[in-house]
Amino acid sequence: MFFLKFAKLHKKRPSLEKLPEADIVEGAEEVCDDKFENYGVKEVNKIKRLSGPGLETKDVPGVMEGGGKWPVRLKSMCYQYLEEFGDEVIYREYLKNKNLQQFFCKSNKKPDLTDVCLSEHEKTRNKTENEKRRNKTAEADTKGDQIKDEL
Repeated sequence: MFFLKFAKLHKKRPSLEKLPEADIVEGAEEVCDDKFENYGVKEVNKIKRLSGPGLETKDVPGVMEGGGKWPVRLKSMCYQYLEEFGDEVIYREYLKNKNLQQFFCKSNKKPDLTDVCLSEHEKTRNKTENEKRRNKTAEADTKGDQIKDEL
């Protein structure tokens, strides 16, 4: 969505290598102000995927489930990305390689934002690993308490 907007703004000003800051800020805010009516979830190869303008699943045949909570969720997520990374950083990444999906999904800056990029298998694996870590911490705390009691 950001990359579509930035590409459109660059088309309007082809002589500029880099957009003015005001255009970047305004463009990013316009993306998040979108109603996201053309986005939804579509099953592709038995996996539910986000679909809509600018996404690889847009032209894949299938029934898209839109409306409901999706527009609100997408708008909220858009603002979270904008707040967390900033419009200038997102724009710089767009200029580098145009693949903002990789940028957003591979960032370690905010794991709960990148979690939406994970497959269900990866989410389950991460959840299991986190539970193991919590259990080890709890065991260590229990052993520490036992040692204190013995002293």
